[in-house]
Amino acid sequence: MSKLNQKSFLEEDNYMLESPQIIILGIFGHNNKVSETDLQENTLNLILQELGRLPDKVLIPSEGNTSIYIQEWAESLKIEHQVFQADFRKHNKLAWILRDDRIQKECTHGLYFLSQKSDKGKGLELWLNQTLKC
Repeated sequence: MSKLNQKSFLEEDNYMLESPQIIILGIFGHNNKVSETDLQENTLNLILQELGRLPDKVLIPSEGNTSIYIQEWAESLKIEHQVFQADFRKHNKLAWILRDDRIQKECTHGLYFLSQKSDKGKGLELWLNQTLKC
């Protein structure tokens, strides 16, 4: 089939070529009060329903019970994952911010665990607005 005929064929039947969307789920913060079952049933399963498929990769901070549960969940579903460490020796109090910034730059979707400290001030709102652009 010539290029002209191919083009007409595609236009007539309304075929569209789409690039696959890569889903990289970034995890921010943690919650040590949630159980593994609760996290899977009330958070992770809902995310999967919303996405319509498994993420291609999950970016996980190294702190908190939720990080452990999410890593185990990713491993059980054979989802590629990467754990990000916060380098406190090198960066002191900035370590969490720098670690989360790395996750933010690589993710396409985010799951945020907010603490009582997180919702105070405009810093979180500004940070979330920047993150939503990823």
